[in-house]
Amino acid sequence: MAFAPVLLGALAGGGAALGGATAATAVAIGGTVLAGIGQYQQAALQSQIARNNQKAAYANAEAASAAAQEKQKRSDYEYAALLGQQEAAQGASGLDILGASQLRTRALTARIRGIAATDIRRAGERDVGGYLGDAQNFGLSAKSSSLQGTIALGEMAAGIGKSVGNDPKLKKSLVGGAKSLVSRIF
Repeated sequence: MAFAPVLLGALAGGGAALGGATAATAVAIGGTVLAGIGQYQQAALQSQIARNNQKAAYANAEAASAAAQEKQKRSDYEYAALLGQQEAAQGASGLDILGASQLRTRALTARIRGIAATDIRRAGERDVGGYLGDAQNFGLSAKSSSLQGTIALGEMAAGIGKSVGNDPKLKKSLVGGAKSLVSRIF
């Protein structure tokens, strides 16, 4: 932040740039500001990392959904081919393909085909649900980190206010400066 070099310059000048504050007050304010800026930047970085992780989790959910659909199609094609092979083998063996045993065999294969498709779909839904849960958690983490950054700025402001309040010379200088500014504006 551009404020830090100005603040460090003020500290190097013994606090004269801070309206006649004592050196101890200037150092206290400087430390408070630098700590607050550092905490804010850390929180902002953590928030951005969580947002990036959230985007990756959403992308993983989409990929898992597409993969499950593709796997389900492939399984369906394999079972369709198996049904065709069964019917061809039954017909080639001289058996009546409409016989009860032959129909039950193909019906069982068709039933297993449906069960396999359901299993694949459910596994895909579980994977997608896991990634969506991760995305939601990353989103909440980003919000939490952002809030921590805001809190750090608030604590920084409170620390500055406390330091100013503890230095009567600076408090008087700031009040006088504010009165002078108001008189120039109005």
